[in-house]
Amino acid sequence: MMRATIVSARRNGRRPCLSGQMMPVEFERCVPGGSILVHIQAFEVVNLGSRVGPRDRELDRHVNVFWGLNGSGKTTLLKILHSALDNGSTELGELPFEAASVILRDDASKNVLRRAYRQRRSSDGRVLKEHRLIREDDDGWILDETETSDWDSHLISAPRNAKRTVPVNASFTHSYLPISRVTEFRPRYWQGASYRTASDTRPVGPEERFVEQVRRRWQAYRSESLSRVRDIQQVGLAQILAILFGSAIPIFSRPVGVGAEDAYRLVQNFLREQRISFPVRREDFVSRYEESVEHQQVVAKIVEVQKQADEVLRPQREFQAVIDEFYSGDKHLILNRTPSPRDALSIEIGDRAIPLKALSSGEKQLLQLLLEVLAAEDTTVMIDEPELSMHVDWQQRLVQSMRRINPNCQLILATHSPEVMVDVDDAVIFEL
Repeated sequence: MMRATIVSARRNGRRPCLSGQMMPVEFERCVPGGSILVHIQAFEVVNLGSRVGPRDRELDRHVNVFWGLNGSGKTTLLKILHSALDNGSTELGELPFEAASVILRDDASKNVLRRAYRQRRSSDGRVLKEHRLIREDDDGWILDETETSDWDSHLISAPRNAKRTVPVNASFTHSYLPISRVTEFRPRYWQGASYRTASDTRPVGPEERFVEQVRRRWQAYRSESLSRVRDIQQVGLAQILAILFGSAIPIFSRPVGVGAEDAYRLVQNFLREQRISFPVRREDFVSRYEESVEHQQVVAKIVEVQKQADEVLRPQREFQAVIDEFYSGDKHLILNRTPSPRDALSIEIGDRAIPLKALSSGEKQLLQLLLEVLAAEDTTVMIDEPELSMHVDWQQRLVQSMRRINPNCQLILATHSPEVMVDVDDAVIFEL
């Protein structure tokens, strides 16, 4: 392994994606990235579309808008960024660009992964790819570079003070919604208690595809959030047992505004959620609550656990509220608690349920976009033409609504609608 020093990005404004000799390596199967979360820090693309020369940009951690006329290269740029996160290159062979370099950053370790592509100048149209792991230190950018081309079996190690390493051949969690997002779907059909994908060739229309996508995405997100809530509750239950058995733990003061009757209901409901019966009579609990420090500490811990669980579920409530604010009339989004994916998410007008496929095209677009943003957590969401089928009033409120639902994700939007950019800072708008 050899080490090369890239000139400090802070000293001369250059970014590591703009430096170094490109070492093409054929794309093969990637190694999963596990739980490492990265975002796109910067990119450079040479000869994008009909433009000659490099186009580069340092991206914002939260909101980025690529703006331009039809044919300016917005879709091509999104596909390049998507391929960098996905550790792919097979979709790039026919795209109009000569070379590209994308910087991916892991905030936890401050490691930076550079992925570079260039078109092979031969009849097969393949795209060559390289990986380099870069880290940032006090002196600038340090590039750890390997001379071997066996990238699939070689992971470059992180610096000694890093919390973890970024696997070089990893695909990283993100969302990419192309223009065909409502109609283009790789079918996975629900059957009994599992999905099957093998040989089912039943014809599926665009409405059914949309419904399947939305239900699957919501079910996956809700299962994850409920799992987090259960973890919080289990930790709280263990601490409650420690209180009752006199373990040395922090002392909780009596919860403000919680009387004995409310405290009994809190304990009863908390244990019921753990599928545990509460064999204490209400009269006995109420009579002892005022004098029992342990009772008060248990209730204080339950109140704390509920606040933590509510914070996990808060984005879902924001998602539901935003959808209801957009949809007209008495139309409401219902997020059911049923474990069945068929009934987990529905639309009601008054007290009458309507099928998801009966939504208008704009309502479908909005539901799918905001659901994807909700489920993104801290990862990157790329959306090509988010304004599709939406009224101009919806377009103007779209970015703000996405940020309201999930302020932690990185949004990368490609649009030719001025309305989408109405409330977006000029500093994060990139004209192609």
